[in-house]
Amino acid sequence: MCYKYYNGNKKLILKEIVHQYVPKKMMDRPKIGFGIPVRSWLQKDLKPQVYMYLDEKYLLNQNIFNEQRILQIKNSFYQGRMEWTDKIWNLLMFQMWFDKWMKSSN
Repeated sequence: MCYKYYNGNKKLILKEIVHQYVPKKMMDRPKIGFGIPVRSWLQKDLKPQVYMYLDEKYLLNQNIFNEQRILQIKNSFYQGRMEWTDKIWNLLMFQMWFDKWMKSSN
């Protein structure tokens, strides 16, 4: 039991084994996150989905959002205004969720 948790150090045995193969400096640093290429996805691979789910007719039919404002944001994003990346991503994720879970229940 003392090897599982020693002086606040969890996974002591595992770390001792890994230190043989990975530099101690790398293993003992704090955890860090990593980003995902959302902007690139929205500009390339997911662009057809953005245009489908944030289409004026689609938004009007859905009657949830102010479609004119969404269209302004979408157009600004595709004209180079990258500050809208998170908003477009959130809208797309909501629309895809809504399409999967809410449309089928109506």
